[in-house]
Amino acid sequence: MRRCFSAAGAPGAMKLKFYRTYDEQGTEICPRIRRAPRERAWMERTPERFAYRCLPLSIANQHGWEVYFSTKVSFLWNGGGAVGDVKVIASHFDFAQSIFGFGIISFHIGHIVRTDPGYDLIVTGSPNRLKPGIQPLTGIVETSWSPYTFTMNWKIMAVNRIIEFEAGEPVCFLFPVQRNLIEDAEVSIHSLSDDPLLAEEAAQFTRKRAEHISESRAGTAASGWQKDYFQGKMPSGAAPPTEDRHRTKLNLQSPREDNPKTTPESK
Repeated sequence: MRRCFSAAGAPGAMKLKFYRTYDEQGTEICPRIRRAPRERAWMERTPERFAYRCLPLSIANQHGWEVYFSTKVSFLWNGGGAVGDVKVIASHFDFAQSIFGFGIISFHIGHIVRTDPGYDLIVTGSPNRLKPGIQPLTGIVETSWSPYTFTMNWKIMAVNRIIEFEAGEPVCFLFPVQRNLIEDAEVSIHSLSDDPLLAEEAAQFTRKRAEHISESRAGTAASGWQKDYFQGKMPSGAAPPTEDRHRTKLNLQSPREDNPKTTPESK
């Protein structure tokens, strides 16, 4: 039996649905889905967790949903180009396989994903989550119509070294994107002087930035960092000249079980 998980917000919002492709008896060890967290191990280790002051990093970390396993997955590549040159050491139900060769390991995410018409799905690794010896490959899938499963693929870079994804460590990061948005965009290049207001705000930022660096080096800076962007303010202190809501965090919906029943995701 196929069961559906969905992540949906306000009425009329785009619907993102995950249809399981595996038997329910295996849900405890099969792929699971969660909204992506802000935290990253290396960011936690920076002095005073300084890395989180870079708001674009923190927003990117949370900008989607993660697929993970509740058990460890491990594999090893001997450097060859054949499918058999990647040896899977630990993986339940063959969710991790060598399919393409060339040192690529593929994860079956265990779901068919559907988006509303006009939306595709970006499939990649979790942003700013560093993984030694391996790199995520990024794809864009037309999930508004496709009945096909897809894999999350990683290119192994380290030869003769065991790579492990620990239990709970994400193997896939995905989020929807409007299909025609990038092709319909009008792209142009201008002189900064063409927008006097922007030019003045940019000049103020440059001056304030230079003053802050000089004061920091002299030990007289009032604060360890400039907070204007984090607080959603212009360099002059004015509010941004748009109605776009400034965000310091995201509040994505957790996938919910459309057929109410106790499952690992609903506990």
